[in-house]
Amino acid sequence: MNVDFVVSGTEMKVIQHVTYDPGSDALQAHYVDTMGDESTYTWVLDGHELRVSLGGKDSDTFFAAVFNEDNTEYVGTWHYPDDAGGRAAEERIIYSRIGK
Repeated sequence: MNVDFVVSGTEMKVIQHVTYDPGSDALQAHYVDTMGDESTYTWVLDGHELRVSLGGKDSDTFFAAVFNEDNTEYVGTWHYPDDAGGRAAEERIIYSRIGK
């Protein structure tokens, strides 16, 4: 899967190799971007709800989203572990289909 997006004005390109892991009954996405970052994410879809976790299903760094009725858009929030002050960081994102 190829993804192009912009973060804080910086254009990025991503390649994700997605496989099914029968042991966890989830999709594993191996992510590499043009900034040199690489990670593995676990994707779990339950009806219209999506959870994308950094690493395994129970990671405390995860994206939780809900698809709209026609599955053309999902809106969610990245959740990050508590910082030293006990505050959890969040980042809200909207993804929309732009082609079929």
